[in-house]
Amino acid sequence: MVVSYKMDTLKCDVPLDVDVYELLWRSRVRVYMPETVVFKYGRLEHWFFSVGNHKKGHLPKIKRKRDITVRRGDVFANIVESFCAGASDQDLVATWISGEAGEPCNVLHLTCRSLQKFLAHQKSDQKGHGVLQRWSAPFGGHSTTLRTDWSPHYFSLEMCTNWMLVNDQRRPIHERLATFEGNCRQITTTSVVNENLHAKVQQLNDTIAKKITDQQDGAKVWRLQCNFKPCADGGIAFMWCSKLVLEETDNTGFAIDHDEEDYLSSVASSPRVLKAETPASIYSG
Repeated sequence: MVVSYKMDTLKCDVPLDVDVYELLWRSRVRVYMPETVVFKYGRLEHWFFSVGNHKKGHLPKIKRKRDITVRRGDVFANIVESFCAGASDQDLVATWISGEAGEPCNVLHLTCRSLQKFLAHQKSDQKGHGVLQRWSAPFGGHSTTLRTDWSPHYFSLEMCTNWMLVNDQRRPIHERLATFEGNCRQITTTSVVNENLHAKVQQLNDTIAKKITDQQDGAKVWRLQCNFKPCADGGIAFMWCSKLVLEETDNTGFAIDHDEEDYLSSVASSPRVLKAETPASIYSG
């Protein structure tokens, strides 16, 4: 049976970089990440989760399940068991974010019942990249996304909130959960954000950029664009990264001065860069 989610799928205007999750794990970045299952070419690649209680002032650690554990038994049954624990059929349990590198991604929110149907369809549709992320209840009962744009000399934060209550089952799921990807009337987008929240999210981006840079040999993070979610328990959840740009550096840590034409040609073909950037040397080291 073919299961269609076309009507419920939301089209986002930014891409998804599925490789960043492993990079965060390898770089030992401390950030809250709900259980996140990464798929490449339709097949399960990795299963990440967080440990630690941010309420005690410590950011959680990102962990990755061992391959032998992930692939033991029925993989899709294991996902359902983990994501749907204690949930009823109509409870929200997961978000599916998918898309090809550099292309606008799609967002699909799933209940316990629709997740099982979705995974059954996924078995017979072995193609495409995406991540299945466990649902986290939003702060204030309204679906909210924080979108950031970071560089060493600049940081911006936009917040998009849906007016509809998440649990208002009189409305379709995609209407009450849509934020940036919604293109609908019941959302509000603003760059005026609570100072404490702004500082907290900026610190998360600073930490992510520094930790990844520390793991690089002769390169540093020059651009980082991410999506976060303020959660009901007061935490900030990492959802996905839409752009990560690494810039070559010399032995002093400053960006190498490239010939602009050659630089743009090289980064356009780089798998780590989703969009050609102006050379970093035009700004400053």
